[in-house]
Amino acid sequence: MALARLCKGFRPTSRYEEIEFRPFVVDHKARLGSTAEAHEVVSVLKTLGFWNAKVLTVRWPDGIEPATLPNFETLARRLRYRALGEACRHYGISSLLLAHHEDDQAETVLMRLANGHRGIGLQGIAPVSNIPECWGMHGVYESGALDKRSITLRSPTESIDTCNRDTGPSIRVEGGGVTVHRPLLQFNKDRLIATCFDTDTPWFEDHTNSNPTITSRNAIRQLLKSGNLPRAVQKPSLLAMSWKWREKKVGLNVRVEKRLLGCEVKFDVRSGMLVVRLRKALLQKDHKSGVPEEYRERARQYLGTMAAFILRRFFEVVTPLENIPLAKLWVPACNVFPDAFEGRGSKDGFGVVSPAGSFTVADVAIRKTTPEGIISGQRRKESDHQDHDWVLARQPYRKFEPLPMIAFLPKTRTKDSNLASRGYWHLWDGRYWIRVHNHTAKLITVRPFEKTDLKPFRGSLPGWARQRFNDTLSAAAPGKVRWTLPALEAEGEVVALPTLGFAVQKEEFRGLRWQIRYKKVDLGKKEPDDPTRWWGGRFSVYLKARGINNEA
Repeated sequence: MALARLCKGFRPTSRYEEIEFRPFVVDHKARLGSTAEAHEVVSVLKTLGFWNAKVLTVRWPDGIEPATLPNFETLARRLRYRALGEACRHYGISSLLLAHHEDDQAETVLMRLANGHRGIGLQGIAPVSNIPECWGMHGVYESGALDKRSITLRSPTESIDTCNRDTGPSIRVEGGGVTVHRPLLQFNKDRLIATCFDTDTPWFEDHTNSNPTITSRNAIRQLLKSGNLPRAVQKPSLLAMSWKWREKKVGLNVRVEKRLLGCEVKFDVRSGMLVVRLRKALLQKDHKSGVPEEYRERARQYLGTMAAFILRRFFEVVTPLENIPLAKLWVPACNVFPDAFEGRGSKDGFGVVSPAGSFTVADVAIRKTTPEGIISGQRRKESDHQDHDWVLARQPYRKFEPLPMIAFLPKTRTKDSNLASRGYWHLWDGRYWIRVHNHTAKLITVRPFEKTDLKPFRGSLPGWARQRFNDTLSAAAPGKVRWTLPALEAEGEVVALPTLGFAVQKEEFRGLRWQIRYKKVDLGKKEPDDPTRWWGGRFSVYLKARGINNEA
């Protein structure tokens, strides 16, 4: 309620004159009386002037008693954020304000300590972040910004005519999504309660939060309140620890951004293949003499972390996975930057340096290229011979793993059908957002392109398009990369390769339309963006979740 009161007291200026707040109250249906309490909160919000306040109800499977589940906190968190994300998408909201406070931060840091997190993992709750638990939700997680612009759907007839070897079809890269802001992290709970008391605003408290036997966060909360913990893990120390590691993370990100600017990058959105030229001087060891070994070791550890962060930025562009743990990139960092890690051993935590020129991490295959300049198309200069070119692509699918597949049922086309109308977007293989308007008589499936598809698909193309197809395929998806391309299939026959812009020319598929985009890509910025423009924005205020701990 403190956040709602502060938003109500917000005084618009010429820059913020069109901001609209919309409160959400989540009912988890996890305890008796949660629904009545959620509606009571909404009633109070309406007395404050928030007539658009809304209760979001978490939907649990039939026959499930949420509070009895062993992973109740995890499931409730996921369902809560997805409900909030869905509501933000429905109302066109891009910024979500959460009321996490200083006490929540201390609890989170202590929980992470107890779970074995170290280093940057102890920074706690981020003041600003992408909305969590919403991966795969278009318009919510790092996507949806392009929907505000013009939309063009491709058809089999249009595809070949607009494709060429160099550019191929027009494939956009996604952006946007919902950003979470936590403006109260520097204020403790007592101060927020006092704010409500001073402004005659009711304070609502979930009574189950004081029961240490229900959840691990409740137990942590009671431990912190008791004051019986060692000073090193009491609230002031935990907050100081969080601040220290957050400052280090900010400094590390600044250095990573600077080094990304020194990398030449070529990204082919048609196949998701990334070619990176890493300068030998990108990561230099500290060769100063007279520096104590203790400090040199700290510098090496910092260098290793920076190398892993740089690699993660590249891997995130190509991987089909939602997250890549930093620990998985320590050994690859040694392989990609061998000069920077010369003399290291497995006891350093980064593994033994290997001369491997290719390896696989996070479903991404990475290999060192020949000395020819793949990026520039020209031979390297003599001074460039010590640089390294690396090719990153989606790892070919393994025999034992299920293939990513999305099915689109046939739809009846009427005279009022709008082919450019909004449809459901699907995240295919964690890389491509795709939606299909299937006005044919057959089931259309999106699946990976396979070796057995190549000859019949090429043969189904017009004669004049086959050489162009061969050239495009070789340029955009060489080698095994082509077996990771998305393909549209109808009854076992591939009818289109949407990212390459080729499709069979058959009358029965003239009612097939598709639109495809690549996921959001962040490879650093050559120039700073224009100042953020807040006017015209819509904000959502998420107050307190009813019937569950208010956790990150």
